[in-house]
Amino acid sequence: GLKNPILLNLHKMLERMDHKVRSAGIRREFGETLHDFSGRLRKQDMGDGLWTKISNWYLEYAHLRYRKKISSFDLERLNQHARDLKKF
Repeated sequence: GLKNPILLNLHKMLERMDHKVRSAGIRREFGETLHDFSGRLRKQDMGDGLWTKISNWYLEYAHLRYRKKISSFDLERLNQHARDLKKF
């Protein structure tokens, strides 16, 4: 469960990203899958690529979240991708 420090870290990253996205006016619906949400974010893109990058972050998160083994390297890369979204 969430006692696993890596899963706990992942969950915190997701909460931070959800919060940023909510601040920009888009809320992930209860029960909406990460893949569906990612697709919805992609449609927000105004041509600057920002929402596509955010959408990709959610896909990367989902991909990691459901893997059997998550390395600290994977976790750090995901975190770095979140930090790369500077103007967000």
